[in-house]
Amino acid sequence: MAPPERLAGYPREYEMSLFQRFLPLLLCWTFVACSGSDSPAANDCQREPDSPDTIKTRWNRQDKEKALARITTVGWTCPKLMEGPNLNPAWQDSPQLSRDGKSFYLLHASWDLVSWMEAGSDIKKIDCFRQGPALDGNTNGKFYRFDLDQSTGTISNPVRFPFSDPSEQVIECCGFPAGSDWYYTSFDLRTGAFGTFRNGVRQQIVVGDEFFDDSIFHDGTLYFWSKELSPTRTETIFTARETAPNQWSIPEPMPAPINLDASNERQPMWAADGNFYFSSDRAGNGLELYKATRAGGSWSTSKIIGITDEIPPGPLAVAAIGEISFADSMGFATFAVVFTDLASETYDADILYVKPGICP
Repeated sequence: MAPPERLAGYPREYEMSLFQRFLPLLLCWTFVACSGSDSPAANDCQREPDSPDTIKTRWNRQDKEKALARITTVGWTCPKLMEGPNLNPAWQDSPQLSRDGKSFYLLHASWDLVSWMEAGSDIKKIDCFRQGPALDGNTNGKFYRFDLDQSTGTISNPVRFPFSDPSEQVIECCGFPAGSDWYYTSFDLRTGAFGTFRNGVRQQIVVGDEFFDDSIFHDGTLYFWSKELSPTRTETIFTARETAPNQWSIPEPMPAPINLDASNERQPMWAADGNFYFSSDRAGNGLELYKATRAGGSWSTSKIIGITDEIPPGPLAVAAIGEISFADSMGFATFAVVFTDLASETYDADILYVKPGICP
């Protein structure tokens, strides 16, 4: 996910879920592209920072946990950091829970901190600081399945997806399980091309080759977000239906109050409770998580996980939250968070979990 404040004016080659763009992590937020004529080569994402001791001192678990105090929840416990092999330091994006809650999926990349340099409204350089060990030799982002212990929020036994592209020059993110199928986004560092895939097969959206992200499939309909399709040039959630194998109808935007003209909406998710979840920056605090409930033909929305200004930021701040995922029991949820050190404009993505309850 890339930081939300960085999305306006993004050149197309950077519009990838940094985590997605987590933030957009998103959040994946929605999270990395080290490509483009003015950006470093892809392997520059694997260099050490100029001052590694300073970086590692500034980015520690204690400061992250202090920053979590700025996250508010409604109906959920206070968020905690997921635990597991090679999670910190590492870039983590696109969390997904299996329906039975026993498996956990995410994008993992060995590089951790990311910083941006700007020229006018365009990003001209992205520096990726490699700090953590790679899973199965992979350094760029790929999808992995883990075993999950919900009692402790711990994942273990990572296995890369069989349909994953073996090339280190391909980053894959934002996956979603639909029965035996997997939908996900792929970004090729060699060509700058994005694509929405199902089980390794590229899906054809009839409007052309625009960028789509966080694709989910529910009740015969594909849900995703895109900025290039939006007449307002804001990130907007769309739907499409399959008209032939791997081909889809012209996308249509979801109605208000899910999409709003003056804000960005992304990372759609249907849950077993029958409600629709998404992230939005409509409140002005960066990406936050919302629930949409449909009664009859109309929708209503409410914020469920947000960022408060009532607690002053510490060494680190929360830039965005998104990409929520639930098990069918609704007894455990995960989402992505992007932390930032505003002084150096450096970002890091991690996965949090919550359970039903209250956050004092």
